[in-house]
Amino acid sequence: MNELRRLDLNLLLSLDALLSDPHLTRAAERLNKSQPALSHDLAKLRIVFNDQLLLREGRGLCLSPKATQMKMAVKNILENIQQLILDQEFKPEASQRRFRLAMSDYGSSVILTKLLPIIRQYAPHIKIEVVQLSRRMMMEQVIEGQLDLAFGVFNQARPKYIQQKILFKERFISVMDRQFLGEAATLDLDTWLNYPHILVAVQTFAADEIDRVLAEIGRQRNIHLILPHWSVAAEVLLGTDLILTVAEKTIQTGRFPKQLTCFTPPLSIPQFDFSMIWHRNKDSDPALQWLLGVIQTLMQSESRMDDC
Repeated sequence: MNELRRLDLNLLLSLDALLSDPHLTRAAERLNKSQPALSHDLAKLRIVFNDQLLLREGRGLCLSPKATQMKMAVKNILENIQQLILDQEFKPEASQRRFRLAMSDYGSSVILTKLLPIIRQYAPHIKIEVVQLSRRMMMEQVIEGQLDLAFGVFNQARPKYIQQKILFKERFISVMDRQFLGEAATLDLDTWLNYPHILVAVQTFAADEIDRVLAEIGRQRNIHLILPHWSVAAEVLLGTDLILTVAEKTIQTGRFPKQLTCFTPPLSIPQFDFSMIWHRNKDSDPALQWLLGVIQTLMQSESRMDDC
């Protein structure tokens, strides 16, 4: 508590301005402060955090590694303080909240394309920032408070204070250019493995669910292309003998060229749960609870349509 006494709200506001834009003159203008006053605040902040925070880079300034790590946490703290001051009843039509979400382009195609029209209609001043991270980084940034929500497949053990909601179950299908599949409706395992494959992974060394299933039976795919994005993967298949095995909704929500055909992979790949996770300390955040409710309603409606 003694350390907290050294850091008042005005210093936090100065810190947020400097972390958002490491330029003393512009940050001072945003705060309606003089540049010398902001420089004085920066000197105090450097003492409090025992770090330079802003480093000289050429003719300008850049964030230190510690300042970069603090950036979203400081913003979240100020948003939480603002929420305490404001009326606790969340009014989406008036809210100017900024949400930071993590998802792959698969998640964006499934979630964001449905969510944004609702946001624009009922909460037009809300802002959304989307980042793409590995599963490990998603979990870490949710724990650190740098993310409001993360979307993906979270099979690993998680701390008790991380909340998880399963949005839907998904299955895998294989896709290839129909000229190379010929008249066959599918492929046997040996033939399927003999073809070159595409792996979609944020990290090039990451094995996905398919490779783990194959490893259990002592087999492996012949990976010829690794991509970080789902959205372009199907189009890359055109005119090649490559096989892409992906989550089914990737094909349903994307642009699917007529030259491509889908078939069931010749091995038993378990369905997987697509979930969203958030930190338990955000359960009292009415804005986030509103967003969670909207997403769950959208996904439930989508599930009912799929069942029809």
